[in-house]
Amino acid sequence: MSKVNQMKRDIDEDINSIKDVLNNKNIEEMLKVHKYMDSKYQSKINTWGLSQYGWSDDLGFTYELIGESGISENLENMIGKLEGYKQDLDLRAYEIFNGKSSSGVKIYNNNKNSNSNTNTITNTVNFNAVLQNIKDNESLTEEQTKEALQKLEELKTIYKSKDGKKN
Repeated sequence: MSKVNQMKRDIDEDINSIKDVLNNKNIEEMLKVHKYMDSKYQSKINTWGLSQYGWSDDLGFTYELIGESGISENLENMIGKLEGYKQDLDLRAYEIFNGKSSSGVKIYNNNKNSNSNTNTITNTVNFNAVLQNIKDNESLTEEQTKEALQKLEELKTIYKSKDGKKN
């Protein structure tokens, strides 16, 4: 079973948990599921808090300010967010498999030219984005992931070194 398929099954289970608790209309259970889904997906879905009652970008959910209907509507909203997230998993897997994924890896190249034909090239590499991309790449085995992370750490050390790169 692939990692993507397992994640999709987990998401389906979470969607069903939300539907079940909405059908039962038990506010304590709804609140429990709401908090669980929030803790599980808040860091995975960038727009998690959008269109959600009681949400603050700085603090997350303030449960004291959300009424029963707000909890219910938020849970219904979470179903849509989870279904969209599940579709994004397929798209990311497709892009990685077909070599089209460059999300999160950005290399900035700024060139400055003066009339004296002096060229200054500044390369900036976002190692954190590369690190996250390697960790999220489901097409790599654990061994390949470890090797890629080791190589990235070596490159990071070289990049940050103040020593001359070529003699």
